[in-house]
Amino acid sequence: ITELSSDKEELTETVEMAAILKAVNVSAIAINRRGKEVSKIKKMEKIKVCFTIRENVVAKAGSRDIYMRISKPDGLVIIDNAQHQFSYEGNQIAYTSKRNLNYNNKDVDFCFYWNKKQELLEGEYKIDLFADGHKIGQTSLYLK
Repeated sequence: ITELSSDKEELTETVEMAAILKAVNVSAIAINRRGKEVSKIKKMEKIKVCFTIRENVVAKAGSRDIYMRISKPDGLVIIDNAQHQFSYEGNQIAYTSKRNLNYNNKDVDFCFYWNKKQELLEGEYKIDLFADGHKIGQTSLYLK
């Protein structure tokens, strides 16, 4: 009985790992108010982050919150509201933006748009994506 119980726990963990969503082809660009790509901070109005969430037949279909965190070159996360937090690895962490996705177990293209609301520093911005308490993708963007 103990061996069967142990096997069942291992299988449950395997299924949970297989059910984690994955974001691929993650890209980030800075855009101006006309929607054109720019590389200079003073010309940018928004950061556009696009990606594809891969098909996953093991994951449950339905509504999912997708979280995006943008970290500045100094390591601080850009937040618009101190109340914007979610659970990740047992901790509450801040996020920059959140969108809801109706996931139906098929590939889905998805984009975030973050409006510049503060002065930004020159350097590399790290962008992390999360869903269901797991990191699902990442990219970076260099701004001059």
